[in-house]
Amino acid sequence: MIERPVKISCIMWSSYVQPLMEAAGETPFLELSIFSHKLIGASDDQLEMFLAGAARADVLLFYWTGDDFWEEIALGLRGLAGS
Repeated sequence: MIERPVKISCIMWSSYVQPLMEAAGETPFLELSIFSHKLIGASDDQLEMFLAGAARADVLLFYWTGDDFWEEIALGLRGLAGS
């Protein structure tokens, strides 16, 4: 038996966000923190929110795109790995 939900933080292609949220809502042993790649790319606040969630996550899941923000994500995750 799982004692606590598995925490997943992800950046996903925008059209996948809603279906994943619905699936996670039907799964009691999963806590999903999901961000659209469009919103992450458009908002520094969303980027910071993702990184804060990533620091608490058990699993990180990415739908890698050609967007420019990935380098910033990589730097932020390296910072988390060092802490």
